[in-house]
Amino acid sequence: MQATSNVDYIPTIIVHPHAVIAYSAKVWNYDSRKRRLNPMLSTQSKSTEGKVSGQASRKIKRAIRYLTFLAADKKVFMPSLSKVIRFKVSFITLTLASKQSHTDNEIKSILLNQFLIEVSKVYGVKN
Repeated sequence: MQATSNVDYIPTIIVHPHAVIAYSAKVWNYDSRKRRLNPMLSTQSKSTEGKVSGQASRKIKRAIRYLTFLAADKKVFMPSLSKVIRFKVSFITLTLASKQSHTDNEIKSILLNQFLIEVSKVYGVKN
């Protein structure tokens, strides 16, 4: 009798704006998946210590690549430089003035919403 493998591989292709990736994806059978997901065998720490994991970092980079690929070119005349600046995407970071004491939903519905209203009025931001 031949032993069955705990894992099978299927050919997989992923198409991104910046790359085409071909690889063999693992498909685990039920028994091997149970062993693999056993928390006693896990070597990963539950504490993030404020660090972005490698997987999260890759997902963020992929999302930014898609955003820049799909974004239209924009041009803005900068009087201080006397020239036109071309760009695709702008990022800003908003920081709370004190330790967060409200829920995320309250912050989004009150503070972030008001910020977006003001930015659209003053600077004509549409998206």
